[in-house]
Amino acid sequence: MASAVIITSRSRSQPPDFKKKCCARALFLSHTFSLGKPVAASFKIFNKKTVHHYEKSKSNPNWIEDGHSALRTPHSALRTPHSALPKIRLFFYHLIIFASLFLPKIVLSQPECQFNDARAEVTTPIELGICDLTFPVPVIVIHDYPVAHDFTIVIYFNPNFVTLASSGALTNVTTSNGTNSNLIVTGTFTVPFDENFSAATLELAFNRVRTDYYGGMRIVVYDANCGTDPVAILNNIQVQSDPPMVNLSPFTSNLSTLIALGILDDCPAPGCISAPNVLVDDLDVNTNYAFDRTGAVTGSIVLLPGATITVLSGRTLTINNYDIFACGGELGQGIIVEPGATLVLNGCNISDCRFGIDVQAGATVSVKNCNFANNYVGARFNMTAAPFRAAINSFENNNFYGDSPLKAPFSGMPELVEERGYCGILVSRYMDFNIWGGNDFYALANGIIATNTTGNLGNMTFNDIQSTGVKRYEREGIGIHVAGYGTNSYMNLNDAGTTMTFNDCKTGIQGFYNGGDVENVTMTNVDIGIDWALSQTRQVTFLGNTITARKYGIRSSFNEPTDFQSIIYENTIVVTGSGAGTSPATGILVNEGGLGQKPENGWNIDVNQVTMHNGGRGIQYRNGSVGFCAPQHRHQPLPDKQLRRYLDRRCRAFQYQRQ
Repeated sequence: MASAVIITSRSRSQPPDFKKKCCARALFLSHTFSLGKPVAASFKIFNKKTVHHYEKSKSNPNWIEDGHSALRTPHSALRTPHSALPKIRLFFYHLIIFASLFLPKIVLSQPECQFNDARAEVTTPIELGICDLTFPVPVIVIHDYPVAHDFTIVIYFNPNFVTLASSGALTNVTTSNGTNSNLIVTGTFTVPFDENFSAATLELAFNRVRTDYYGGMRIVVYDANCGTDPVAILNNIQVQSDPPMVNLSPFTSNLSTLIALGILDDCPAPGCISAPNVLVDDLDVNTNYAFDRTGAVTGSIVLLPGATITVLSGRTLTINNYDIFACGGELGQGIIVEPGATLVLNGCNISDCRFGIDVQAGATVSVKNCNFANNYVGARFNMTAAPFRAAINSFENNNFYGDSPLKAPFSGMPELVEERGYCGILVSRYMDFNIWGGNDFYALANGIIATNTTGNLGNMTFNDIQSTGVKRYEREGIGIHVAGYGTNSYMNLNDAGTTMTFNDCKTGIQGFYNGGDVENVTMTNVDIGIDWALSQTRQVTFLGNTITARKYGIRSSFNEPTDFQSIIYENTIVVTGSGAGTSPATGILVNEGGLGQKPENGWNIDVNQVTMHNGGRGIQYRNGSVGFCAPQHRHQPLPDKQLRRYLDRRCRAFQYQRQ
């Protein structure tokens, strides 16, 4: 991905007066890298002095060796009678000039100023990946002047294709206009003296403007001690994209205008094969469009930091089989679906965004078979601006996860980030938020966070829901968090015969100021299985769950007076933590404030199986109303739940342990 240029000057073994005639010589060795892998450059050396320099430079890390056999030629094989040298040099000089007429990249050295005749040919261009928006071209200069020495570097390039991002250690930099729209940058590069072998690297860097093929960048090196002719020239440095990409960022953000200009092909609906790779700053989808790679190699929609794709009202954007991600070290904004707009995603990978998709009230979405990786939030459903909720036509077989640390927030992003994303789905003020169809969450700080929302969730798995690194989020380690501040929110979790599993979480399910029904959930390796507090509806049901926890299987706090349907029933709980101390591990812990006013205001705790591996309390019911707490391991189900409610009221301050 970089072209390295090596320049050498004369050997110190020459007599002092030699400096007047041939004060510098250059071996210009270009070495191209493709995506970090070197592509060997061929070069030939025609004089033992060059071998002498090579032998001196073997230990120098700045020397780039390609293993060419000429470098291993014995000195004796290179010796030539002194009388024959001028003719041989003249022959090779003519040969180099002839070759330069046909080779696209050739380095020439000035014979009057260079004791050795040498050349370096680059046969492979600099190949840039999609996110290689800035690329390096290091120029390595080697000399054996007995003091630090100045070289003049002149760089020619077309600013319609590339711009100079950094001139490195160049001093006295000037810029002027050349022919054919070229810019010319000139500066001085001072190479220090090194008694072993003087070498320094000029770290040039370029930004690419165009993403298609480009050739013709040129670097020329002058040594003032050698007259006005260049010491060395690197011609026609070629830069090309691999894979090719359409850069939309320099143009308008309106999709319809991009189509009218011919920058993008018109593709109003699925069925056409769209551009394989596009680079986006901001894109407003103001006409129906499909990025469709169905049956083709996956395409890429690449976002610059903070970039947004906005689907405008009344328009439909379909994306099939694309990777959507951000370049650079900062997050992109993501895809915004405005009220009245429609987004259809299938087989896509969405990563490196603040919100992978941001669905507003009144929008319509269908999301299938997609991966949401390394986003601050995978999918946000914010219905604050309702009166109309979003319509979810389908939301199935999607994965929300992290497999690398999050990128930094873009400029103006209000949230701080941790190594992991805040959550997979963030939903607020959504009435009837129903998500089924097998969605998985793993390696996130939280799985789903829902506030002031009612709905049904099922067919989900939650694994490795933990916070890592520096803690910056308001809540962490929760598989599902539901909260209904000031509302009568109610959430059904897995109560329709579906599956829901939690593993390696701090808390599996947490409810706060919310009603809820949690049924037939399986939890393993959690600190707390179900943690529910301050339900405003007083309707809370925990039924048929299988929980292995370290601290608490089920914990209820201040949910009384409960609705008559509220029960903790037929749960199988295993607690592996310690039962010692003032707050020992407990299978079922019910902390209430004694607010119940009649028998049906208390909890019905019945037919639960509790196993404590290391002591503690099996069931603790504190300050409760006149509820019902039967001997859990012996009690058998009776046909009438209401009858069971009144059979035994001895559990108001009851502690039951099973070792």
